[in-house]
Amino acid sequence: MQRSGIRQRGWWSVVLIGMLLIGLGIRVNGIFRVKAGLSHDESVSYLCAAATQSLYETGLPLQVDTPLVAADIQRYYAKPEHLQFQRVAVDLSQCDIHPPLYFWLLHAAHYAVGFDMRTGPLINVLLSLVLLVLLFQLGRSLFGGPLPALAVCAIWWLSPAVVAIDLEARHYQLFGVLAMMMFIVGRRIWNGAASLSVLLVFTAVNALGLLTHYYYGFLLLPGAVIMCLRYRVSALSLRYVGSLAASFLLFLFCFPQFLDFVPSYLGHTDRVAGGPIDQ
Repeated sequence: MQRSGIRQRGWWSVVLIGMLLIGLGIRVNGIFRVKAGLSHDESVSYLCAAATQSLYETGLPLQVDTPLVAADIQRYYAKPEHLQFQRVAVDLSQCDIHPPLYFWLLHAAHYAVGFDMRTGPLINVLLSLVLLVLLFQLGRSLFGGPLPALAVCAIWWLSPAVVAIDLEARHYQLFGVLAMMMFIVGRRIWNGAASLSVLLVFTAVNALGLLTHYYYGFLLLPGAVIMCLRYRVSALSLRYVGSLAASFLLFLFCFPQFLDFVPSYLGHTDRVAGGPIDQ
């Protein structure tokens, strides 16, 4: 009976690993054979990658009722002559609603290879593979073995929504990687294992998360509640709060343009497609 159970678990492992390989094949096929154009959001992502988003926002309205050729639009997606991380951050603070980390990655890739609509999806697949490893580790920790962890990975990896977002040059898989890392590291702190190295990793991960998506801040609230309920006002909870504060300061250090973005966003500025609108 014991040998039969081991053999059965082995077969299930083979099936689940096969499902993961099918998921990888679906993504490769989607990137290199199915994908034939850009969505609206992707077109904005590649403007950020080319460091021309503000140039596009201000320049395109001036070309209204003007004959255009393809080259007039393509120039906005041209490979930049040098890396312009600050320009990307400024453009996002003025013309968009996202922090810059993913777009910095896309900008670096755009500078290296020029425009290619497969660049973003390839970055996403690499991030998804990292997320898959993290999900397996978490599943094995929570369920006590590799087989349930593989099942969790297969369900997530083959989910249609996950496959679809992998094929979009957007920042959600990076968001997922950092959220998963935060949870894995945070569990150690919530359970009282808050060594200096763990707190430093937690601080760095959260800073990167804030640089990826503003909604990442909401993910930090449950952990803060857990610390308050378990440890009240204690040295551990104060170190936890200090780590969160340090993450925010690192975020501001890397993206000081956020201080310009906030009043602009809250004040409902009149920038829409590069021009004013009637109030």
